[in-house]
Amino acid sequence: MRKFKLTILLAVFVSTASFGFAQNASDSITIPAKTFAKKDIPNPTIFIGEEILGGQHTKEAILTNPFLAAKVPQYFDEIKWTVLSYQVTFVVNGKEEAPIRVTGAEFTDQIKNRIKSASSGTVIEFTDIKTQSIVGTQIVVQPLIVRIR
Repeated sequence: MRKFKLTILLAVFVSTASFGFAQNASDSITIPAKTFAKKDIPNPTIFIGEEILGGQHTKEAILTNPFLAAKVPQYFDEIKWTVLSYQVTFVVNGKEEAPIRVTGAEFTDQIKNRIKSASSGTVIEFTDIKTQSIVGTQIVVQPLIVRIR
């Protein structure tokens, strides 16, 4: 009989201790309630330098900051994008020249010289722009098109 009383006594002790611990634990831990909205990150917008989005520009304006930059609208400013590669095609008098493949964001000397020697009305198309950020790597579908004034 003695074993039976000891077992019941132990069971009561364990139950009381567990209940007391659970009460103390719930009193001491507070987790603030927060609601997180899931937002899709939009595709980055491509610029020449810091401000040219396309349209008509002088050669000097295009060559002021000779590189491509990628940015996402204001709510995602903390995400930094890097341009990994792109393709440049010059269209002169309606005739498309062979595309030039570029690795990195900077214009190559070949592209800079081509812009310097281009005539007014020449169209420069930046396509197949591959970008990378902490979100991942992606290809920007929307081309950046600039016409030399």
